Amino acid sequence: MLNATDLVLGGLYLLIIMSIGVKILTRIFPAFNHEGLDEGEMDLVNWQKLDLSKKVFHSFLLLILSAAVVGLSVLISHLISGEEVPGIIIFFLTAIALVLSFNKKIRHFEGSQEWGQYFLMVFCLAVGSLANVSQLVSGSSWYFVITGLTMFGSIILHFLCCYFFKIDRDTAIITSMAGIFGPAFVAPMSQVLKNKSILVSGVTTGLMGIAIGNFIGVAVAYLVK
Repeated sequence: MLNATDLVLGGLYLLIIMSIGVKILTRIFPAFNHEGLDEGEMDLVNWQKLDLSKKVFHSFLLLILSAAVVGLSVLISHLISGEEVPGIIIFFLTAIALVLSFNKKIRHFEGSQEWGQYFLMVFCLAVGSLANVSQLVSGSSWYFVITGLTMFGSIILHFLCCYFFKIDRDTAIITSMAGIFGPAFVAPMSQVLKNKSILVSGVTTGLMGIAIGNFIGVAVAYLVK
Protein backbone atom coordinates (compact mmCIF):
# COMPACT_ATOMS: atom_id res chain seq x y z
CA MET A 1 0.00 0.00 0.00
CA LEU A 2 2.78 2.43 0.88
CA ASN A 3 4.62 1.54 -2.34
CA ALA A 4 1.45 2.19 -4.35
CA THR A 5 0.63 5.53 -2.70
CA ASP A 6 4.26 6.61 -2.99
CA LEU A 7 4.21 5.86 -6.72
CA VAL A 8 0.95 7.77 -7.28
CA LEU A 9 1.95 10.86 -5.27
CA GLY A 10 5.54 10.71 -6.53
CA GLY A 11 4.25 10.59 -10.10
CA LEU A 12 2.13 13.65 -9.40
CA TYR A 13 5.15 15.56 -8.08
CA LEU A 14 7.26 14.42 -11.04
CA LEU A 15 4.61 15.67 -13.47
CA ILE A 16 4.37 19.05 -11.70
CA ILE A 17 8.12 19.66 -11.40
CA MET A 18 8.87 18.68 -15.01
CA SER A 19 6.10 20.88 -16.43
CA ILE A 20 5.15 24.10 -14.66
CA GLY A 21 7.45 23.59 -11.67
CA VAL A 22 10.66 24.49 -13.48
CA LYS A 23 9.13 27.72 -14.86
CA ILE A 24 7.79 28.78 -11.47
CA LEU A 25 11.04 28.05 -9.64
CA THR A 26 13.00 29.97 -12.31
CA ARG A 27 11.33 33.17 -11.04
CA ILE A 28 12.13 32.38 -7.39
CA PHE A 29 15.69 31.02 -7.36
CA PRO A 30 18.91 32.45 -8.84
CA ALA A 31 20.40 30.94 -12.00
CA PHE A 32 23.05 28.21 -11.88
CA ASN A 33 26.65 29.40 -12.12
CA HIS A 34 28.44 27.38 -14.83
CA GLU A 35 32.20 27.17 -14.27
CA GLY A 36 33.36 24.36 -16.55
CA LEU A 37 33.29 20.60 -16.06
CA ASP A 38 33.38 19.15 -12.54
CA GLU A 39 35.00 15.85 -11.56
CA GLY A 40 31.81 13.84 -11.98
CA GLU A 41 31.18 15.10 -15.47
CA MET A 42 34.82 14.43 -16.37
CA ASP A 43 34.30 10.81 -15.24
CA LEU A 44 31.47 10.48 -17.76
CA VAL A 45 33.59 12.04 -20.50
CA ASN A 46 36.54 9.75 -19.71
CA TRP A 47 34.26 6.69 -19.82
CA GLN A 48 33.02 7.64 -23.30
CA LYS A 49 36.62 7.90 -24.50
CA LEU A 50 37.51 4.33 -23.48
CA ASP A 51 37.56 1.64 -26.16
CA LEU A 52 35.32 -1.44 -25.87
CA SER A 53 37.95 -3.72 -24.30
CA LYS A 54 38.69 -1.23 -21.52
CA LYS A 55 34.97 -0.69 -20.88
CA VAL A 56 34.51 -4.46 -20.50
CA PHE A 57 37.53 -4.65 -18.16
CA HIS A 58 36.31 -1.73 -16.04
CA SER A 59 32.80 -3.26 -15.87
CA PHE A 60 34.28 -6.58 -14.73
CA LEU A 61 36.30 -4.91 -11.96
CA LEU A 62 33.27 -2.93 -10.77
CA LEU A 63 31.08 -6.04 -10.64
CA ILE A 64 33.80 -7.95 -8.74
CA LEU A 65 34.13 -5.10 -6.23
CA SER A 66 30.35 -4.91 -5.79
CA ALA A 67 30.09 -8.67 -5.30
CA ALA A 68 32.90 -8.52 -2.72
CA VAL A 69 31.08 -5.82 -0.74
CA VAL A 70 27.83 -7.81 -0.80
CA GLY A 71 29.67 -11.02 0.19
CA LEU A 72 31.42 -9.29 3.09
CA SER A 73 28.11 -7.85 4.33
CA VAL A 74 26.48 -11.31 4.22
CA LEU A 75 29.48 -12.79 6.04
CA ILE A 76 29.24 -10.19 8.82
CA SER A 77 25.52 -10.97 9.15
CA HIS A 78 26.34 -14.67 9.62
CA LEU A 79 29.05 -13.86 12.19
CA ILE A 80 26.67 -11.65 14.20
CA SER A 81 23.41 -13.61 14.03
CA GLY A 82 24.26 -16.93 12.42
CA GLU A 83 21.97 -16.24 9.43
CA GLU A 84 21.28 -13.76 6.64
CA VAL A 85 19.38 -10.89 8.29
CA PRO A 86 18.33 -8.24 5.72
CA GLY A 87 18.62 -5.37 8.21
CA ILE A 88 22.21 -6.25 9.15
CA ILE A 89 23.20 -6.83 5.52
CA ILE A 90 21.74 -3.45 4.41
CA PHE A 91 23.44 -1.66 7.32
CA PHE A 92 26.94 -3.03 6.60
CA LEU A 93 26.47 -2.88 2.82
CA THR A 94 25.83 0.85 3.16
CA ALA A 95 28.64 1.39 5.67
CA ILE A 96 31.27 -0.45 3.60
CA ALA A 97 30.23 1.38 0.42
CA LEU A 98 30.54 4.74 2.19
CA VAL A 99 34.02 3.86 3.46
CA LEU A 100 35.12 2.84 -0.05
CA SER A 101 33.77 6.11 -1.45
CA PHE A 102 36.54 7.98 0.40
CA ASN A 103 39.04 6.31 -1.96
CA LYS A 104 39.39 8.73 -4.88
CA LYS A 105 40.34 6.00 -7.38
CA ILE A 106 37.20 4.02 -6.57
CA ARG A 107 34.97 7.10 -6.45
CA HIS A 108 36.10 8.32 -9.88
CA PHE A 109 36.58 4.91 -11.52
CA GLU A 110 35.23 5.20 -15.08
CA GLY A 111 31.99 3.31 -15.55
CA SER A 112 30.82 3.42 -11.94
CA GLN A 113 28.16 6.08 -12.67
CA GLU A 114 26.81 4.20 -15.70
CA TRP A 115 26.59 0.86 -13.90
CA GLY A 116 25.25 2.53 -10.76
CA GLN A 117 22.43 4.23 -12.68
CA TYR A 118 21.61 0.96 -14.48
CA PHE A 119 21.21 -1.04 -11.27
CA LEU A 120 19.26 1.79 -9.64
CA MET A 121 16.79 1.62 -12.53
CA VAL A 122 16.55 -2.16 -12.07
CA PHE A 123 15.81 -1.51 -8.39
CA CYS A 124 13.14 1.09 -9.27
CA LEU A 125 11.51 -1.38 -11.68
CA ALA A 126 11.46 -4.07 -8.98
CA VAL A 127 9.93 -1.72 -6.40
CA GLY A 128 7.38 -0.40 -8.89
CA SER A 129 6.25 -3.95 -9.70
CA LEU A 130 5.28 -4.42 -6.03
CA ALA A 131 2.54 -1.78 -6.24
CA ASN A 132 -0.95 -3.34 -6.01
CA VAL A 133 -3.55 -1.10 -7.67
CA SER A 134 -6.50 -3.14 -6.40
CA GLN A 135 -5.33 -2.69 -2.81
CA LEU A 136 -4.85 1.01 -3.51
CA VAL A 137 -8.48 1.41 -4.58
CA SER A 138 -9.94 -0.61 -1.70
CA GLY A 139 -7.45 0.49 0.97
CA SER A 140 -7.68 3.19 3.61
CA SER A 141 -7.30 6.84 2.60
CA TRP A 142 -4.98 7.32 5.58
CA TYR A 143 -2.15 5.82 3.51
CA PHE A 144 -2.49 8.76 1.10
CA VAL A 145 -2.68 11.23 3.99
CA ILE A 146 0.46 9.93 5.72
CA THR A 147 2.47 9.55 2.52
CA GLY A 148 1.30 12.93 1.18
CA LEU A 149 2.17 14.78 4.39
CA THR A 150 5.59 13.14 4.54
CA MET A 151 6.46 13.68 0.88
CA PHE A 152 5.06 17.15 0.21
CA GLY A 153 5.98 18.38 3.69
CA SER A 154 9.62 17.51 3.03
CA ILE A 155 9.44 19.07 -0.46
CA ILE A 156 8.12 22.37 0.93
CA LEU A 157 10.74 22.36 3.71
CA HIS A 158 13.46 21.65 1.15
CA PHE A 159 12.58 24.57 -1.13
CA LEU A 160 12.13 26.93 1.83
CA CYS A 161 15.65 26.10 3.01
CA CYS A 162 16.99 26.55 -0.54
CA TYR A 163 15.29 29.95 -0.75
CA PHE A 164 16.70 31.25 2.54
CA PHE A 165 20.20 29.91 1.79
CA LYS A 166 20.04 31.37 -1.75
CA ILE A 167 20.63 28.05 -3.51
CA ASP A 168 20.41 28.22 -7.31
CA ARG A 169 17.41 26.80 -9.18
CA ASP A 170 19.09 23.77 -10.77
CA THR A 171 20.72 22.57 -7.54
CA ALA A 172 17.47 23.09 -5.60
CA ILE A 173 15.48 21.04 -8.11
CA ILE A 174 18.00 18.24 -8.65
CA THR A 175 18.55 17.67 -4.93
CA SER A 176 14.79 17.61 -4.37
CA MET A 177 14.39 15.00 -7.10
CA ALA A 178 17.26 12.96 -5.66
CA GLY A 179 15.79 13.15 -2.17
CA ILE A 180 12.30 12.06 -3.22
CA PHE A 181 13.06 9.60 -6.03
CA GLY A 182 16.71 8.66 -5.55
CA PRO A 183 19.74 8.94 -7.87
CA ALA A 184 18.01 7.19 -10.81
CA PHE A 185 15.99 10.33 -11.62
CA VAL A 186 18.95 12.71 -11.51
CA ALA A 187 20.09 12.13 -15.10
CA PRO A 188 16.62 12.63 -16.70
CA MET A 189 16.06 15.80 -14.65
CA SER A 190 19.46 17.18 -15.63
CA GLN A 191 18.39 16.78 -19.27
CA VAL A 192 15.17 18.69 -18.59
CA LEU A 193 17.21 21.48 -16.98
CA LYS A 194 19.83 21.22 -19.77
CA ASN A 195 22.60 21.15 -17.19
CA LYS A 196 24.93 18.15 -16.82
CA SER A 197 27.05 19.92 -14.20
CA ILE A 198 24.48 19.11 -11.50
CA LEU A 199 24.80 15.34 -11.96
CA VAL A 200 27.34 14.94 -9.15
CA SER A 201 25.45 17.01 -6.56
CA GLY A 202 22.24 15.19 -7.45
CA VAL A 203 23.69 11.68 -7.35
CA THR A 204 25.60 12.45 -4.12
CA THR A 205 22.43 13.76 -2.46
CA GLY A 206 20.48 10.69 -3.56
CA LEU A 207 23.12 8.24 -2.36
CA MET A 208 23.57 10.01 0.98
CA GLY A 209 19.79 10.01 1.39
CA ILE A 210 19.71 6.25 0.80
CA ALA A 211 22.62 5.73 3.21
CA ILE A 212 21.12 7.84 6.02
CA GLY A 213 17.68 6.32 5.35
CA ASN A 214 19.14 2.81 5.61
CA PHE A 215 20.75 3.54 8.98
CA ILE A 216 17.65 5.27 10.41
CA GLY A 217 15.29 2.72 8.89
CA VAL A 218 17.14 -0.27 10.37
CA ALA A 219 17.39 1.50 13.75
CA VAL A 220 13.66 2.33 13.84
CA ALA A 221 12.72 -1.19 12.72
CA TYR A 222 14.66 -2.72 15.60
CA LEU A 223 13.30 -0.17 18.08
CA VAL A 224 9.64 -0.90 17.26
CA LYS A 225 10.29 -4.65 17.00
